[in-house]
Amino acid sequence: ALAAPTAGKQNAPTAAGSRVNKDPESLLRNGLPINNEPVRKLQVALETARNDLKVKRISASIGDVQQARGIIKNQATALLKSVRPSAQERAKELLEEIDAALDPAITALKENNGQGSLQERAALDRAY
Repeated sequence: ALAAPTAGKQNAPTAAGSRVNKDPESLLRNGLPINNEPVRKLQVALETARNDLKVKRISASIGDVQQARGIIKNQATALLKSVRPSAQERAKELLEEIDAALDPAITALKENNGQGSLQERAALDRAY
């Protein structure tokens, strides 16, 4: 007689439906010895926004970009805490550049003009 299969451990990322990070650059950044929680939160927000945009989760991407803006605005001092003193000014400039780039990104993402790629539009035209 065959025994009924038992419920064993499942692969956690697969079972939970979470995404597995396969981006080599992101994996390298995550491997850096940075013990600054706001920096990691900012990194996650920006990378998640990019990944959400790739799969056309526009509203989720907007939320991620807004979260990144909030981290930059509200935690700038904490973000700069792990930067060596000789690089503080440049780090402040970079944070300002990132913040300035987020406004146009939010505006562009909110422009819901309903247009997909040329291939998607052509496929829809052929379907109707």
